[in-house]
Amino acid sequence: MAEKQGIDWTTLWKKDDWMSVWIGFIILIFFLAGSTFKLPSWRWMSDGAFGEKIGGYQKRVEAIAKDATAKGDAA
Repeated sequence: MAEKQGIDWTTLWKKDDWMSVWIGFIILIFFLAGSTFKLPSWRWMSDGAFGEKIGGYQKRVEAIAKDATAKGDAA
């Protein structure tokens, strides 16, 4: 009679197929524990409000570019 062979438990973490299963379980546990990502809240806005928002970003970008040029970096 053939001897019973034990289960090779090392394949559960050494094989790439099982690694994808474990990563999937970790992601599921992460979200089931209540962890969420904060998504941006996009709302409809008028043209004026959109212009103000973009204008604020433009000022920031210009300030960063000016700072980079002062340090000798290419903007």
